[in-house]
Amino acid sequence: MSLTTTYAMPGYLLATYALLLLSLGWFAHQRWMERPATVAAHAATPQKPLENVHNENTPQPVQAEPALPVPEPAPTPSLARTPKPAKVENGQVPPLVYSAHVFTSDPSRRSVTLNGVRYQEGESPMEGLVIEQIQQDITLFNADGEIFILDALSDWPGGDIKEAGAE
Repeated sequence: MSLTTTYAMPGYLLATYALLLLSLGWFAHQRWMERPATVAAHAATPQKPLENVHNENTPQPVQAEPALPVPEPAPTPSLARTPKPAKVENGQVPPLVYSAHVFTSDPSRRSVTLNGVRYQEGESPMEGLVIEQIQQDITLFNADGEIFILDALSDWPGGDIKEAGAE
């Protein structure tokens, strides 16, 4: 028997397969397009903790020994608390952690996030440092009259801006 020989499928099998595929497609479509009302209502209502839900068919939990109190974690320093204000002195810019850069065609919507605080063009993240311009890939700062360029999303480790420009 050669590979080019065709197999004639009986008509009843063709009709059966067609109906099977049609019904599977129909029911699969219905399953994904329509959520049953009970599922939609269940998803919309806030869930109660399972330990508070009991009925006569639910086995009651066995009373266990009281759990030991869990110690509260040590308080972490808050980002809202401001440390000693940093400032630019003699061309030395303190470290900057650059975590977000938003550039749009509308200058009023451009922003950068430095040390966890969002700033726009013209604002000052520290004394002696002003954000002059936010461009697509860089931010231009004015550090006590000197232009300082920082690549987008690149942290500044701190130090002299003149040495960074010479590299």
